[in-house]
Amino acid sequence: MTASKNRQTPSSPESGSGDTGAARGVFARLRHDIRTRIDQILGYSELLGEEAENRGLDGFLPDLHRIRSAGQGILELVDGLLEVPEAESAPTPAAPEPGDDSRGVAAGASDAAPVQQARLLVVDDDEPSREMLARRLRKRGYEVDVADSGRTALHQIEAERFDLVLLDFMMPEMSGIEVLENLRPSWSANELPVIMVTGKEASRDMVEAFRAGANDYVTKPVDLPVVLARIRTQVALKRASESLLQLTGQVELRNQMIRQVFGRYLTDEVVEGLLEHPEGLRLGGEKRRITVLFADLRRFTTMAEKLPPEKVVTLINGFLAVMSEVIMDFGGTIDEFLGDAILVLFGAPVQREDHARAAVACAVQMQQAMEEVNRKNREMGLPEIEMGIGISTGEVVVGNIGSERRAKYGVVGHTVNLAARIQSQTRGGQILIAATTLDEAKGDIHVAGETEVTLKGVPDPVRLYEVGGIADTA
Repeated sequence: MTASKNRQTPSSPESGSGDTGAARGVFARLRHDIRTRIDQILGYSELLGEEAENRGLDGFLPDLHRIRSAGQGILELVDGLLEVPEAESAPTPAAPEPGDDSRGVAAGASDAAPVQQARLLVVDDDEPSREMLARRLRKRGYEVDVADSGRTALHQIEAERFDLVLLDFMMPEMSGIEVLENLRPSWSANELPVIMVTGKEASRDMVEAFRAGANDYVTKPVDLPVVLARIRTQVALKRASESLLQLTGQVELRNQMIRQVFGRYLTDEVVEGLLEHPEGLRLGGEKRRITVLFADLRRFTTMAEKLPPEKVVTLINGFLAVMSEVIMDFGGTIDEFLGDAILVLFGAPVQREDHARAAVACAVQMQQAMEEVNRKNREMGLPEIEMGIGISTGEVVVGNIGSERRAKYGVVGHTVNLAARIQSQTRGGQILIAATTLDEAKGDIHVAGETEVTLKGVPDPVRLYEVGGIADTA
C-alpha cells in the first residue's frame, strides 16, 4: 500500500524532470498520431462535400456535415484527455482557431482566393496525410511536390526550386526541427519560407521551431482556409523579398555604371557623392565660384607629326596617366581630355572653400611630376615633353550638360575661357594664374614674376602672375 501511495503518474506535479520529459514525448506522439487521423477524416469529408456540390448531389451533404461535426468533437475530446504536460511555461504564439462547422462541409471551396503561382513541398512521413494535403492544395491552384521524410525533403530542396515548405513537426529519423537546422544555413526564411504542420500545440515546441527558423505554423487537423491564408502571406513576403533583391541588384548595376563612367575621371569622394545622391546626375546646372586649371603640352602637334601613330598614343597616354593621379590626389575633377590638354575643375561638383589654393598646389605638383613622365619617355625612346598651365578663378555655370541620351558633367563661363587663354601664354614648365586666383589663395603662393598681357576675347589687359611655389608644396 505504501508503494502504491507513493507511485507518481507522468502528469503529477511531483514527477521528476526525467519522468515528465518522457511523459511529454509519449503524450505528444499519441496526440500527434490521433490528430493526424482526424485530419484525414475531416479532409476527405471536405473533398467529398465539394465533389457532391459540384455534381448536384446535395443529399449527401447533411451526412458529410455530421461526419465533420463528429470529427471536431473527437478532436476536442483528444485535446482534453491527452493534454501534454509542460515542463515550463512559455509564451504561446498566436494562431487562428480552426474554423467552426457553421461553414458547412464544403467550407474552404469558396475561400480559395486567387493565388500567386507557387511551388510547394509537403513533407510528412504519414502518406495519407501528405497526399491529402497535397491534393487539397493542388485543387487551389498550387504546384505541389511531396516528401516522405526530412532527409528526402533536404535532397529535393537541394536539387529543385520551391517557394514554400509545409513541414511536419514530428517525424522519425529526422524531426521537423532537425530539418530546419539543416536548411537554414543555406536558405534564409525570406528565400524559402517554412510553415510547420503539427499535431500538438505545446508552446515550448513552437518557440523552438521559430528559433530554428520556422516562418509560421498550423495545427492538425489542418483548417484549409487558415493554411491557405498563411501560404499566401508567406509567398507574398517571399515575392516582395525577391523584388527587393532585384531592385537592389538594379541599384548596384547603376552604381557600377557610375563608377565605370566617372571613376576614371573623378576622385573617390566625388564618385561616392554621386552614388549617395544620384539626383545630381539630372540635367541642369547652377552658378558657382570655382577655380579652373588648363594644362597643355608645348609644341606637341609639331612633335606628333614626326612620330608613328602608336608612339604618339603611348606618349600622350603616359602623360595623361601621371597627371590624372596628381589631379585626383588634390581633389580636382577632370572635366575633359582635349587631345594633349587637360581641363580640371576645383570646387565642383563637390564644393570646397580652398579651391584656388588646391588648384595652384596641384599645378606645382603636376610640373614636378613631369620629371617622372620624361624619365619614362627616355626609357621608351620617346622625346621629352614640356607643359604649360593656366589657372583662373571666378563664377561659372556647372552641371550636367547635354541631352537625356548623352550628357556629361561640365562647366560654362568666362572663367573657363580665361584659363585656356592664360595657358596659351605659358612657356614649358611655367604656371600662370589670374589675379582672382592669387587673391583667393590667401598669400600662400610664391610669385616669381608678373606681367600684363592682352588676351583674345578679353577687352582689357590682364595681369598674370607666375607661380614659383606654394607653402608646404614647393
